[in-house]
Amino acid sequence: DSLDQIEKNYVTKIDRRVLFEAALNGMMEKLDPYSNYIGPEEISRFNAQVEQEFGGIGIQIELPETTNRLTVMTPLPGTPAYRAGVLAGDQIIEIDGKPTDGMKINDAVGMLKGAPGGSVTITVLHEGSSEPQKIPLVREIIHVATVLGDHLLPDGHWNFMLDKEKKIALIRISSFSRNTTKELKDASARLESALSRCRRGLS
Repeated sequence: DSLDQIEKNYVTKIDRRVLFEAALNGMMEKLDPYSNYIGPEEISRFNAQVEQEFGGIGIQIELPETTNRLTVMTPLPGTPAYRAGVLAGDQIIEIDGKPTDGMKINDAVGMLKGAPGGSVTITVLHEGSSEPQKIPLVREIIHVATVLGDHLLPDGHWNFMLDKEKKIALIRISSFSRNTTKELKDASARLESALSRCRRGLS
């Protein structure tokens, strides 16, 4: 009834879906700080975060206030971007020939993600360089690890040992997702194996 009254009597035409979503958000606010309504525009990003997998090139990007230009926060180890030499701090000035000036992060992410096997070309400007570099990439299934160590080993695994002599280790959980428990168990097993080698005097 309230929706009908708004549609009939409000001064301008209102999208009924917008009103429904506003009502849903209002109901969620009455529950607790952790309950949220996830709209259709956000559901794919939410699913990727929960599943820790998506089709893409393997970079995290930001839009710093200082430059207002799309910038690579970090390339994920073992991904197409990592193997192609994309570096943290690289500025992305074009995606498939389209300038990124004024482009929002969500729009850029939408262009970079896609079905595995699809291609995308980014033009980046490395820090300290004045010559842009075009980097063609082929999308793959990207797995985002949530359990991290101190530093990456050449084989792509995390090294969790900070000090072998004092037997001090570090396991970092960056976020909680579907596979975090399994990753934590695997990390604990690797760490236990490393500690066993230390006790036996092996490197």
